[in-house]
Amino acid sequence: MGAWGIGNFENDDAADFVYDVEEDGVGAIRRAIEAAGTEHADGYIEAPTAACLIAAGEFMAVALGKPAPTLSEDVVAAAKRLAIQPEMVSKALPLLASILEEGELKELWDESGNAAEWRQHVMTLIERLK
Repeated sequence: MGAWGIGNFENDDAADFVYDVEEDGVGAIRRAIEAAGTEHADGYIEAPTAACLIAAGEFMAVALGKPAPTLSEDVVAAAKRLAIQPEMVSKALPLLASILEEGELKELWDESGNAAEWRQHVMTLIERLK
């Protein structure tokens, strides 16, 4: 896992996702949700897909006026230009909850010894999206 911290953007996949959103806006958010949904239907969400879903959730939270206080200015600026539809959030929420229970990212965090802190970051995101 290319992570340097437990924050939702403190990994390679989420950091790269910022550029996707800057280039393609809401299309990148939709693709992240769809990819996670497809993998979840197949029974296992891979770590890169889960990291991008979490990042997409953070972008949606900002666009909905519920940003995390620690987000970078580039994330906030890109998110404020997004038109988030309610169905996007309703599709993302159960997928975000599922990555806390199963999947590669959960397994990696369990092995790291920082699972509780990581879980708290994701749970806080879920609450901001409700």
